[in-house]
Amino acid sequence: MLTGCYVQDDLHASNGFRVDGIDAMGDSVEFTQVPAGTHIMFWYATPNNGPMSLYVNGIFRWHVQFAATPGGWAYPFVRMEIATDIPEGSSVKLQVDYGDVAINLDYIQIY
Repeated sequence: MLTGCYVQDDLHASNGFRVDGIDAMGDSVEFTQVPAGTHIMFWYATPNNGPMSLYVNGIFRWHVQFAATPGGWAYPFVRMEIATDIPEGSSVKLQVDYGDVAINLDYIQIY
């Protein structure tokens, strides 16, 4: 589910699309009914260094620290991994909260 952001065509992104415009307070991308896992891998692009807020089942879990990528907002997407427990069937949301940075999101993987 997208709030305040949108899907953008991108030939370099997975399946040809990325989530763009995750850049204002309250903007978010949420994945529902995710598989159980102990790690989340993010593929993203951004010219920014800083956090974005991660929520699991609507509860703040983590400030994910994103580093600036070589192409800024565009290709190449880079991957970054965090360790956190995700129960089966959960919702996982990346959201811009106060002090967070903007990113373009290509893909996430929970494992």
